[in-house]
Amino acid sequence: MGLDNDRVKTPEVIGYGMGNFAANFSASLLNSYLLIYMTDFVGASAALIGTIFLATRVFDGVSDLGMGFLIERTNTRWGKARPWLLFTAPILGLLLILTFNFPATLGINGTTVFVACLYFIFNVFAYTAYAVSYNTLSNYISHKEHDRMRLGSSSALFLFVAAAAAGFVPQYRSLLGGPRDGYSRVAIVFAIATILAILVTFFSTKERASMKPKDKSSASPKEMLKVMLGDRHFYMTVAVFFLVNATNVGSFNMIYFVKYYLGDENLNAYLTFAGLIPMAIGMFFAPALAKKLGMRKAFICGICSSVIGSLISWLGGANVMFLALGMAIKAFGYAPAFASILAFIGNVGNYLYWKSGVPVQSVMFSATSASQKLGAGFAAGMAGWLLTLGKYAPNAEVQPESAIFVMRFSVIIWPVIMMLGILVLLLGFGIMKKTDKIDLEIKEGKFANGRTWRDL
Repeated sequence: MGLDNDRVKTPEVIGYGMGNFAANFSASLLNSYLLIYMTDFVGASAALIGTIFLATRVFDGVSDLGMGFLIERTNTRWGKARPWLLFTAPILGLLLILTFNFPATLGINGTTVFVACLYFIFNVFAYTAYAVSYNTLSNYISHKEHDRMRLGSSSALFLFVAAAAAGFVPQYRSLLGGPRDGYSRVAIVFAIATILAILVTFFSTKERASMKPKDKSSASPKEMLKVMLGDRHFYMTVAVFFLVNATNVGSFNMIYFVKYYLGDENLNAYLTFAGLIPMAIGMFFAPALAKKLGMRKAFICGICSSVIGSLISWLGGANVMFLALGMAIKAFGYAPAFASILAFIGNVGNYLYWKSGVPVQSVMFSATSASQKLGAGFAAGMAGWLLTLGKYAPNAEVQPESAIFVMRFSVIIWPVIMMLGILVLLLGFGIMKKTDKIDLEIKEGKFANGRTWRDL
């Protein structure tokens, strides 16, 4: 599997993007609908299910590191990452089906245990194996920056497609048999689509780029940990990515919001599009905005836009047009904010490398991946805890005012609070204005050798 100069053609770029459709299409069914399925159709406690989600994510974050080592030690005629796509495809599909198709004789407690076990296996083992392999695959497809940008763009595009398609689950459910049976059949359809999309990615891609690290340093894990744990920027970066995913409380509670506050589950798709389309447009302009204003100012502009959008949504009450307008403005503001955040991992990793001479970039990505999963788990737990705190009554036509409040708070206000927390952290990053100089010195083989930023 040596370095190959084959050009990455458009069908391969599209095929690679299909893999992200598979990942997010399957995950969206669990993340957005499993909570309400368990509370409204099984009768389980929202707080209990949220806690199960959180506990699963704790183990999920740890499993990323182990999967990375497995891929490094995989050598087959299909390459290193691709075999894991083929292996995990049927497992993901089967687990997705079983999660929504369990024996009716289990009862509430038995069903909760059954679903909790499947959810744990899905996320900690199967989904982690697939997601880490898929994300690593782009590095094996090509070393060329232009090719990787095309692969990344395709992946992002299909992420939006998956999110948009998953927004219509209430409609799919109605077509396929109604409330409870509809979810069971939707899971089968989603499983088949997930397997087919993964197979498209497997058969349309090719590993042609051998991974040869530029730095031959033999730094031990202990040395890398010492470098990271000894610098505040590491902790701040981990905290930022935790909060980024902690914003997703609204994603878990959106279906409750449209069902009980707006009175129509079908509005879920409409409001999903109201956020996705402006987000996609904002992502397109985000690089130019960040280049012109700088990452910090671009992020601040995004936060301001998000606050304005959230106020419009909150003050508009149950008026769907005001809600959609506010969510569109908020999503458009999120785009430059999130685009800026994604650059921080590499910037902090390069800074620590420059400062110490110890390459920690790959470990930084693993650490932030773990923090993202913990943040997502916290969001899932918080979604259930808030519903319980608000005295949510499953399937009640009239919900307590406290339940309606937490639904609105989850969807509209909570994400802004998390983004403001991220802003406070980012304002404390002392390296944001000096990354270009550091990158240049690294390319020239120069290191700080113990100097701090004050010595620059």
